[in-house]
Amino acid sequence: MNVVTTFFRVQRIPGSVLLSNDENLSQRYIREKEYLECIRRNAECPAVSRVHLLVQDTNSMNLLLTNVFTDPSFQHLRGKIVPTLAGCNPNQPLYSDLFRYCNNMLRGALCMVANADIYLPHNFRIGDVNDLLKPRSDPPKRPVALALTRYESEGSYPCPLITDYRGSHDAFVFRSPILNPSAADTPASSFADSVSHKQNCYKAENIVVYELRRHGYAVLNPCLDVKIVHMHEADVRQWLPAADEERYAKAEPMTTEAALKFVNNVM
Repeated sequence: MNVVTTFFRVQRIPGSVLLSNDENLSQRYIREKEYLECIRRNAECPAVSRVHLLVQDTNSMNLLLTNVFTDPSFQHLRGKIVPTLAGCNPNQPLYSDLFRYCNNMLRGALCMVANADIYLPHNFRIGDVNDLLKPRSDPPKRPVALALTRYESEGSYPCPLITDYRGSHDAFVFRSPILNPSAADTPASSFADSVSHKQNCYKAENIVVYELRRHGYAVLNPCLDVKIVHMHEADVRQWLPAADEERYAKAEPMTTEAALKFVNNVM
């Protein structure tokens, strides 16, 4: 599977809601180390073939090159890490940039678009993912995408966003490319056009779930078995206002068994 995410230097985001002491430079450094550690863990995961990084700007690229491509501890992983400057948007990459990268560069591949502070544990259940996303017909009657809710550690707990689920998702898994839209109201638009917003907007992922469904996808959340892990100990938290409060959808947590039953019976 290909993990597609972003990399950037931590800095104050204009217009964001500050939830911590962003001016503490040591905390910014710790936060950047967390992003680098997620790159490492994703690259080390046997289920991951490549980690693709849309790098925000040249300063961020220099930080990445210094910490990954000149660090001996990353030597055995360098072939799995693919950085590129985000060409579609000169500043922070958008969800549309990430999905277009998958559509253009990874056609036919299994992809996970994830937040930068998410990693896959070493025992990630790639077999379950392959079973859920394999075509049931040709062409598929209704393609499937996964919208996974995160854990806060590699153990079973804590997972507050799952046990008290309120619509949080941090990674989307699908076979590239995202198919042409089936939404009758916007037949000329692409899925990527519909998600041209930043990842750290409030309810950003709910727009993605909404648009996947509007474009004909069944969106499932087998997070009770398929685990992704969140890494965030640094005291740096910023959120941008909601991009669109009207487009909102979520996918309730379920087991892989329930998800497979759904796709086998409905798809």
